Amino acid sequence: MPRSRGKTARRYLIPVLAGGLAVAAWALWFYPPVTDETGLNEQFDFTVADWAAKRGLKPDQSVTVRETRKERRHKWLQVKRSYWVPPKKRRSALLGEVTKLAGAGGMKVKTETPERGETVAIVTTQSGKETMRLVMRDQAFVAIVIDDLGYSAELARRVSALPCRLTCSIMPFTPSAKAAAILALAGGKEIFIHMPMQPTYPLPNVPEYSVLLKVGMDPVEVRARIRRAFDSLPAAVGVNNHEGSVATEDRALMAEVATEAKKRGLVFLDSKTTPKSVAWKVARETGAKWERRVIFLDSEISVDYTEGAFKKMVGLARTRGEVIAIGHPRKSTLEVLERRIPEAKRQGIEFVFASTLARLY
Repeated sequence: MPRSRGKTARRYLIPVLAGGLAVAAWALWFYPPVTDETGLNEQFDFTVADWAAKRGLKPDQSVTVRETRKERRHKWLQVKRSYWVPPKKRRSALLGEVTKLAGAGGMKVKTETPERGETVAIVTTQSGKETMRLVMRDQAFVAIVIDDLGYSAELARRVSALPCRLTCSIMPFTPSAKAAAILALAGGKEIFIHMPMQPTYPLPNVPEYSVLLKVGMDPVEVRARIRRAFDSLPAAVGVNNHEGSVATEDRALMAEVATEAKKRGLVFLDSKTTPKSVAWKVARETGAKWERRVIFLDSEISVDYTEGAFKKMVGLARTRGEVIAIGHPRKSTLEVLERRIPEAKRQGIEFVFASTLARLY
């Protein structure tokens, strides 16, 4: 009897084993082991980030996306990065370096050029999965500042409706100053104080000039006037000079303005109303965040002049990387801006706030 049971057991063993192997094969076919490439993908992402930092590429953090993807039994990391390429660097040369980095890891790169001034490197793993979409864009930042706001709510409304980031510089104590500030914030714009400063000619006795900064003024009075101006428009994040062809040449007065700006964490923009201005230099020496105007958009009040200035502004942005331009709430200026800003954006120009370009060096 025992031997008979043994034969019976052996008789069923082979089918059982065969069935088990079949089930295992079926399971492997329909449920293969998880292929996990996230570790290699993450290492490549770190390599690219380190490479970009060494090449002086400025990341656009708002575009960076890192997410783990899973498809059936496959797992990998998918990353999107965007970098601004400085004016003197060539995207084609950088693309070649990215291709070498990918090749060293057994990955492939294909490229796209969806827009002028932009190159996209699409990196795929050995399994063909897209692990990185690397966007390289020519760095061309433009900050437009519209001065002299506060006299007309209607013009302030048009400025606030312009389709880009923009800095509204408002004259304190003007009839529509508070309305201009409300409209600017509602339109997603930032606010500067357009601080009256001493020019070469006398100014009328009107409320906005009650905070005029003059050469030889007591430092206590200078600080008091700056405080009054900012208390009237508390949402302001910076200050630039209105007029000031005399004031901005005076180191002592500019030191007081820069010191007050630094205390408040404000940006000090030199409107450069005179080539002899020391305002931006003093701000830099004081340790305040500073910038200076590069081009005026409407030194002459005409559509043709502003058209030419706008074109020059875009060209300077492409060669220098960034430009601050100042214009005024004039109908001719606004007509050009309303028409040309959308076109410039399509051509890769990035419009930013003046505070974005401010520096500490």
